[in-house]
Amino acid sequence: MKITQIGVLCFAFVCLVGCSDFIDDIPDILAPGDGIIEEAQIQSVEIRIAESFPVQVFVAVIGVAPDTCTIPYETHETRDGNTITIQMTTIRPKDAVCAAVITEYMEVIPLGRFPTGDYTVIVNGVKREFHVD
Repeated sequence: MKITQIGVLCFAFVCLVGCSDFIDDIPDILAPGDGIIEEAQIQSVEIRIAESFPVQVFVAVIGVAPDTCTIPYETHETRDGNTITIQMTTIRPKDAVCAAVITEYMEVIPLGRFPTGDYTVIVNGVKREFHVD
Protein backbone atom coordinates (compact mmCIF):
# COMPACT_ATOMS: atom_id res chain seq x y z
CA MET A 1 0.00 0.00 0.00
CA LYS A 2 2.76 2.45 0.89
CA ILE A 3 4.61 1.79 -2.38
CA THR A 4 1.43 2.62 -4.31
CA GLN A 5 0.94 5.86 -2.38
CA ILE A 6 4.56 6.88 -2.97
CA GLY A 7 4.18 6.08 -6.68
CA VAL A 8 1.05 8.20 -6.93
CA LEU A 9 2.73 11.09 -5.12
CA CYS A 10 5.80 10.87 -7.38
CA PHE A 11 3.60 10.83 -10.48
CA ALA A 12 1.65 13.86 -9.24
CA PHE A 13 4.86 15.73 -8.44
CA VAL A 14 6.40 14.98 -11.85
CA CYS A 15 3.20 16.04 -13.57
CA LEU A 16 2.83 19.28 -11.64
CA VAL A 17 6.50 20.23 -11.86
CA GLY A 18 7.19 18.90 -15.34
CA CYS A 19 3.92 19.96 -16.96
CA SER A 20 5.01 23.56 -17.39
CA ASP A 21 7.83 22.50 -19.72
CA PHE A 22 5.43 20.25 -21.60
CA ILE A 23 2.78 22.96 -21.82
CA ASP A 24 5.28 25.46 -23.26
CA ASP A 25 5.86 23.01 -26.14
CA ILE A 26 2.20 22.23 -26.89
CA PRO A 27 1.78 24.56 -29.90
CA ASP A 28 4.96 23.10 -31.43
CA ILE A 29 4.13 19.42 -30.90
CA LEU A 30 0.41 19.42 -31.71
CA ALA A 31 -0.51 18.92 -35.31
CA PRO A 32 -3.88 20.23 -36.50
CA GLY A 33 -6.54 17.94 -35.10
CA ASP A 34 -4.35 16.64 -32.24
CA GLY A 35 -5.60 19.20 -29.73
CA ILE A 36 -8.92 20.41 -28.42
CA ILE A 37 -9.41 24.05 -29.34
CA GLU A 38 -12.07 25.98 -27.44
CA GLU A 39 -13.14 29.57 -26.90
CA ALA A 40 -11.10 31.05 -24.05
CA GLN A 41 -12.88 31.81 -20.79
CA ILE A 42 -12.40 35.52 -20.10
CA GLN A 43 -12.33 36.85 -16.55
CA SER A 44 -11.65 40.51 -17.31
CA VAL A 45 -10.84 42.96 -20.08
CA GLU A 46 -9.00 46.22 -19.40
CA ILE A 47 -8.33 48.98 -21.94
CA ARG A 48 -4.91 50.61 -21.62
CA ILE A 49 -4.30 53.87 -23.45
CA ALA A 50 -0.66 54.88 -23.73
CA GLU A 51 0.17 58.55 -23.29
CA SER A 52 1.88 58.85 -26.63
CA PHE A 53 1.40 60.65 -29.89
CA PRO A 54 -0.31 59.23 -31.78
CA VAL A 55 -2.31 57.46 -29.07
CA GLN A 56 -1.59 53.73 -28.78
CA VAL A 57 -4.24 51.39 -27.36
CA PHE A 58 -3.72 47.99 -25.75
CA VAL A 59 -6.19 45.46 -24.38
CA ALA A 60 -5.15 43.51 -21.26
CA VAL A 61 -7.14 40.28 -21.06
CA ILE A 62 -7.16 37.95 -18.08
CA GLY A 63 -8.27 34.49 -19.09
CA VAL A 64 -8.96 31.39 -17.04
CA ALA A 65 -7.67 27.92 -17.87
CA PRO A 66 -9.69 25.08 -16.29
CA ASP A 67 -6.72 22.71 -15.91
CA THR A 68 -2.93 22.50 -16.09
CA CYS A 69 -2.87 21.42 -19.76
CA THR A 70 -4.97 24.23 -21.25
CA ILE A 71 -3.01 27.18 -22.63
CA PRO A 72 -3.78 30.24 -24.79
CA TYR A 73 -3.70 29.31 -28.46
CA GLU A 74 -4.82 31.88 -31.04
CA THR A 75 -6.05 35.45 -31.03
CA HIS A 76 -7.94 36.89 -34.00
CA GLU A 77 -8.91 40.54 -34.34
CA THR A 78 -11.47 42.06 -36.68
CA ARG A 79 -12.60 45.66 -37.04
CA ASP A 80 -15.88 47.10 -38.18
CA GLY A 81 -15.92 50.89 -37.92
CA ASN A 82 -15.17 51.78 -34.29
CA THR A 83 -15.80 48.25 -33.01
CA ILE A 84 -12.91 45.86 -32.50
CA THR A 85 -13.83 42.21 -31.98
CA ILE A 86 -11.22 39.86 -30.55
CA GLN A 87 -11.70 36.10 -30.58
CA MET A 88 -9.37 34.17 -28.25
CA THR A 89 -9.03 30.39 -28.11
CA THR A 90 -7.23 27.87 -25.93
CA ILE A 91 -5.81 24.44 -26.72
CA ARG A 92 -5.19 21.27 -24.77
CA PRO A 93 -3.94 17.87 -25.90
CA LYS A 94 -6.61 15.25 -26.60
CA ASP A 95 -6.93 12.56 -23.94
CA ALA A 96 -4.45 14.33 -21.65
CA VAL A 97 -4.61 13.69 -17.93
CA CYS A 98 -4.42 17.11 -16.33
CA ALA A 99 -4.70 18.45 -12.81
CA ALA A 100 -8.01 20.30 -12.41
CA VAL A 101 -6.37 23.49 -11.20
CA ILE A 102 -7.92 26.74 -12.37
CA THR A 103 -5.18 29.12 -13.44
CA GLU A 104 -5.24 32.68 -14.70
CA TYR A 105 -3.15 34.00 -17.54
CA MET A 106 -2.78 37.47 -19.01
CA GLU A 107 -2.42 38.48 -22.61
CA VAL A 108 -1.80 42.08 -23.67
CA ILE A 109 -2.98 42.72 -27.21
CA PRO A 110 -1.67 45.82 -29.00
CA LEU A 111 -4.41 47.44 -31.08
CA GLY A 112 -2.26 50.19 -32.56
CA ARG A 113 -2.91 53.88 -33.19
CA PHE A 114 -6.31 55.49 -32.75
CA PRO A 115 -7.64 58.88 -33.79
CA THR A 116 -9.97 60.82 -31.50
CA GLY A 117 -13.28 59.06 -31.00
CA ASP A 118 -15.39 56.53 -29.12
CA TYR A 119 -14.60 52.84 -29.53
CA THR A 120 -15.89 49.43 -28.43
CA VAL A 121 -13.79 46.32 -27.83
CA ILE A 122 -15.46 42.92 -27.55
CA VAL A 123 -13.34 39.98 -26.35
CA ASN A 124 -15.21 36.65 -26.51
CA GLY A 125 -18.43 38.49 -25.67
CA VAL A 126 -16.98 40.74 -22.94
CA LYS A 127 -17.62 44.34 -24.04
CA ARG A 128 -15.63 47.43 -23.03
CA GLU A 129 -16.00 50.96 -24.34
CA PHE A 130 -13.32 53.65 -24.37
CA HIS A 131 -12.70 57.17 -25.64
CA VAL A 132 -9.56 58.57 -27.22
CA ASP A 133 -9.01 62.34 -26.92
